[in-house]
Amino acid sequence: MLSIRFDDDREWWVSSNVFERLFLSALDHDQLAPALEEWRHVADANGGFSLADIEPATARDLRAGLRAAASAELVRLGDVDLQTEDGTYKVSLEKLLAVTDGDQCLEAQYIEYLRNDDGLRVSRGARWASALSHAAVKIILPVPPCADTAAAASG
Repeated sequence: MLSIRFDDDREWWVSSNVFERLFLSALDHDQLAPALEEWRHVADANGGFSLADIEPATARDLRAGLRAAASAELVRLGDVDLQTEDGTYKVSLEKLLAVTDGDQCLEAQYIEYLRNDDGLRVSRGARWASALSHAAVKIILPVPPCADTAAAASG
C-alpha cells in the first residue's frame, strides 16, 4: 500500500498496482508530463509521498494530472463488476476523486473529453496537444471557476 498525502487532513491509501496503472495512464494520455514519472518511482520506493513536501508547481501538476486521469479512467471503465480487478481500480479512483474533491480548480474553465480510435483523452484547456483522428467527438463540460480566480476577477 502507498500513502499519497495531499495535505495534513487528506490522504489516499492505494495499492501499488492501482497507483502504477493510474500513473501510467496519465503519462500515456499526456495528463502528466514525462518529467513527473520519477514520482511514480519515489512513491514505490518510499511507500508514498506528501504533496506538501514537493515544490508547489510540481505538486499542483501531479494532483491535477492524477485527477484528470482518474476521471478519464472512470469514464472508460463505465459500469464494471466491482469484484474484478477493474472494479477495485474503479473504487480506488473514486476514492482519489473524493479525497481531492476540493482540488477541482482548473486553469481552464472546461474539461474536454475527446474520444477517438485510441480511446478517451482528457484535456485541460489548450494544454492538450495530441493529434486526433477525423472521427473525434468533443464534449465540453463546464467547470466552476476557482475561488481565487473568481475573487481576482471581481476585485
